[in-house]
Formats: sequence, structure tokens, C-alpha cells
Amino acid sequence: MVTAGLVFVTALNLLESKRLVKEISKDRRRQFLEGTLEKIVSPIYEILRRGDKNFYLSPEGLDQMRRMFQHYGHYLNAQLYEKLRKVIIDQRQKQNWDYAEMDGLYKDFTKEFGWLRKEIQDLARIT
Repeated sequence: MVTAGLVFVTALNLLESKRLVKEISKDRRRQFLEGTLEKIVSPIYEILRRGDKNFYLSPEGLDQMRRMFQHYGHYLNAQLYEKLRKVIIDQRQKQNWDYAEMDGLYKDFTKEFGWLRKEIQDLARIT
């Protein structure tokens, strides 16, 4: 009887441990996604959104993008990281923005912004 009780308690502890590990994993993912959105995607999205139809960015806006990229670029997925890195490096050598390149970057950040918000909402809903 005692052995059956111990087996039952052990099984309950195992189930609770699995649930806690899953919850912690979900919470870490949510924190990472929120950090990505808050620290780099949302601010750069806003900078790009404020640019005029020719994607003119003030020197301050470009400097902000560079600083965010240096500090938080590791939060980005590989494709977005590479596109932003290329734009920032290329801009040092150019006087004018390439419209197609900037339009593509804006669309990519818009897509990433929407995806991150949806993922965070989905993680908050699943408890």
C-alpha cells in the first residue's frame, strides 16, 4: 500500500514538473519576443515609418538605427539582421537611399512587427 502511494505521489510530481518546465519555456519565449519587439523591431519600424516617401532619414534617425543594431541586433532573425546590416553599412558609403532597398526593409520590419505581436498574444492566451 505504501509503495503504491509513493508511486502515485511520484507520478503527480513528475506531471507537475513537466507542466512547470513547459510554462517556464513558454514564459522565456514570450520574454525573448517582447524584448525583440521592444528593443529593436518596434523602434526601427517607427523610424522607417516616419521617413518620407523617399525614405529620407535624418542623421539622428540613422544614428539611432545604428546604435540599436549594435546593441540589440542579435535579437533579429538572420535574414532581417543581414538586411539591416547591409543597409547600415551601405548608407555610410552613399548619399541617397536606394528606394527599393529601403521599401523592402520597411516591409520586412512591418511583417516582423506584426508577427511578433501575434506570437506574444498567442503565448499570453495559451496558459
